[in-house]
Amino acid sequence: MFSLFVVSFAYVCYFTYIKCFKTKSLSFEDKNIRAFDFIKMDIFTDMDVLTVYSPYREIEDDVKYIIIEYEYDDKIMKYCTDKYYKFPMYTSSEVVNRVFSKTILCATINGVCVTKELKMYLGPNTNFYVDIPGPPLDLNKILKMDCSTGLIEITDNMGNKEQFPLPWIPVWNPSII
Repeated sequence: MFSLFVVSFAYVCYFTYIKCFKTKSLSFEDKNIRAFDFIKMDIFTDMDVLTVYSPYREIEDDVKYIIIEYEYDDKIMKYCTDKYYKFPMYTSSEVVNRVFSKTILCATINGVCVTKELKMYLGPNTNFYVDIPGPPLDLNKILKMDCSTGLIEITDNMGNKEQFPLPWIPVWNPSII
């Protein structure tokens, strides 16, 4: 019985020493390696939609637009472009890692909530890909609804409400300064 007490006491002392007094090595490096992981690409033509699971594909002339779905930093994102595209869209040095930025909390078009769909197209720099060459984002293509007339209301995490008349070319400045 006495030996059980001694072993239990030694274990408690050792556990307390490990948790309280042993120094931990500190590292200021980002352990997460952020990478672009291709999921799929939807190719829209006049007749139908073709889903491809490889980013390397020859694009025919009758393509209207392409929607690329990918994962970056454990978030699923989408990118809409014409038949000329590059994947990944950014190099690791082109992605801006902000400590704190404005994000979209709520977005409505004529009273219809489109927050989830719109946030997927923000991209890793949270600016609707305006910093890379290509056609601007077309709301009619990505939301599959009529976005030619009306009003879009966007509320951000700073409490600001902004209204834009439609048609609106998505532009978002994530900087809080």
